[in-house]
Amino acid sequence: FAVLTSGPSPLLYHVGKEFASRPDDDHVPQDISTFAWALATVALHDKELMESISKQTMLKLSEFGPQDLSITAWAFAKLLTEDRQPLITAIGKQSLMNLDTFSGRNLANLSWAFATSQQRDLDLSEALVKHCSARIHEFGPQELPIAL
Repeated sequence: FAVLTSGPSPLLYHVGKEFASRPDDDHVPQDISTFAWALATVALHDKELMESISKQTMLKLSEFGPQDLSITAWAFAKLLTEDRQPLITAIGKQSLMNLDTFSGRNLANLSWAFATSQQRDLDLSEALVKHCSARIHEFGPQELPIAL
């Protein structure tokens, strides 16, 4: 990972191509969300890879847990991917069904993702305000400013 923190490397491109070439059944939510996070962390804007991640996410969305949902939304918001709206909308709908299972960090990341991506979802926004307010004591120093 230390090699990758200085920016996108050829290795990450190769890993991405391998990820995209695998059959749909090979991907699990944690792998999908972690790969999206890795691309966003090094600011790798690769349309083909993001489309592959988006497709895999949509196929397996019902299997995604709170961390997978919030991390994937965070990654697509951070990269400001052009075609992010349908995916972010789907993540919002899936998240809304089980916000009570989200940790403070998951709530903060999801809040940040929706604000940053300029995604408007009144039901989700109201639910996030309610859940964040009720569980503000669970937020650590990193989550507090993110949730604003």
